[in-house]
Amino acid sequence: MTAAFLLEWQQAGTQTHWLTPVKNKLRYEVIECYSDYDMLIEMPVSPQARKTAPHLPAVWWARMVSYVSGGGKGKITGFLTSMTDPVAWPTEDLLRIYWERWEIEMGYGELKRRQLKGEVTLRSRFLESVKQELWGILISYNLLRKEMVAVAEEAKVNPRRISFMVALNLLVSRVRVCGKGAAGNIPKHLKVMRENVKAFILPEKRKHRRYDRSVLYIPPKYPFSYKTRELK
Repeated sequence: MTAAFLLEWQQAGTQTHWLTPVKNKLRYEVIECYSDYDMLIEMPVSPQARKTAPHLPAVWWARMVSYVSGGGKGKITGFLTSMTDPVAWPTEDLLRIYWERWEIEMGYGELKRRQLKGEVTLRSRFLESVKQELWGILISYNLLRKEMVAVAEEAKVNPRRISFMVALNLLVSRVRVCGKGAAGNIPKHLKVMRENVKAFILPEKRKHRRYDRSVLYIPPKYPFSYKTRELK
């Protein structure tokens, strides 16, 4: 996300906010520390961005919250947000919102990279036809998820342990088979598919992480002098 997009979005209303992951090449200066892992920062707006949008300021402020991800190596990362008031928006609430949003992003990723294989599949040239194609993609994704829940219920496991890719590949193959036969055979084909998916149940996640998911301060990559400014 660019500074122009985020600032324009933020200024579109009185309670319009944004939240986005921290990029590796982020340049910033700490303005105020709310805690070791929660701070107000100042970021420069690139000359290229200001050339494209002259109304942009030279610098802009955001709140940065850092944490340790759940990966095996305990990767340190974080996110930026326009919700800069730590009293109105406590850190715990922001983290909860972020993880909920991350689950949605994972769903989008499965749909775009797995189901659609990262390809542009919209072939229609007219608005109504494009809407129809989009609805078809979303409906098929939700039907697949519904079938995965049914498989999990029969196998008596958590739906998260059903492989999305295995379910997708088997469902596509069964749809092709069903297309060559009578519609009354669809339940039988689905039953066979469910039995096959059970053989590809993912292992249960470990109960104890090697690195706990918790917030942690991210040291800046650039040598800024740490100083606190009075907010005006």
